[in-house]
Amino acid sequence: RPAFEAQLVKSGDGFLFGDLELSFLRDGESTPRSLATILGVSSYIPSRVLRYQFDLPEGVNLGQGRLRLEYRKPPESGGSRIAEIESKTN
Repeated sequence: RPAFEAQLVKSGDGFLFGDLELSFLRDGESTPRSLATILGVSSYIPSRVLRYQFDLPEGVNLGQGRLRLEYRKPPESGGSRIAEIESKTN
């Protein structure tokens, strides 16, 4: 099974709570495919490494595109993006 790993680092005195969404956008396409969602991720500790395995949707090949990991406020708190990172795939 494929997996992603991310180091979450918080700054300041606040405590964030939100959801992680992993998506894939193939080169030349305009609509990203959702690959995984992790609900209820908090930042009560200064730094942590998160590793999460996921199942690829049928027909998705991770070559030639970009993976994006977004950290968002929960929908009931507006769903705005807190942070994001993107990585090119080969």
